[in-house]
Amino acid sequence: MELLYIKQIMSGDVSRFAYFVDAYKDMAFTIAFRIVNNREDAEEVVQDAFVKAYTSLHTFRQDAKFSTWLCKIVVNTAISKTRKKKLWLDEGTIEHLAEQPDVQRPV
Repeated sequence: MELLYIKQIMSGDVSRFAYFVDAYKDMAFTIAFRIVNNREDAEEVVQDAFVKAYTSLHTFRQDAKFSTWLCKIVVNTAISKTRKKKLWLDEGTIEHLAEQPDVQRPV
């Protein structure tokens, strides 16, 4: 059935993608939350992952399960999110420290 839905989506019936969102949203959220450890970030990861899956559906190789393919997209999206957040935090820390007055070291 999933392969039929994928073919229909590829033929222009985008409403069929709702099946995949409904079927895999809980799995995607669980995976994302375990990686990002934050509800809001996990929700954002899931949304981004489904958009990526939809826009990359033409690259889906039908020799694997859709759920496996989506899982990989979710994992990669979540890892990217944590890296971006860490980089942002690191830059924020650097900027914060740069704004601090000079501290004299004891001699």
